[in-house]
Amino acid sequence: MEADEDAHYHTLLTGVLASYYPEFATTVRYLCSEHRHPLENTYWKAEVIITARNNVDNSDDVESIHESKVRRASAYESMEDAA
Repeated sequence: MEADEDAHYHTLLTGVLASYYPEFATTVRYLCSEHRHPLENTYWKAEVIITARNNVDNSDDVESIHESKVRRASAYESMEDAA
């Protein structure tokens, strides 16, 4: 699932990464999971993983991982929380 480019916090996150780390090719990746239960409402949780390109060994190094701590009704809302 792609992040909505109009999403407020996603836009802020990518702007901060571009400002603080202009020399690194940073990547933002979201992992969303839907949780279902017959007796509870379905909810989504998201995790955002920020990686930077390591030019020495030509690999991606994970810089940080953040996850939403709140249950959300949609994947997009959960991604915004994680960002």
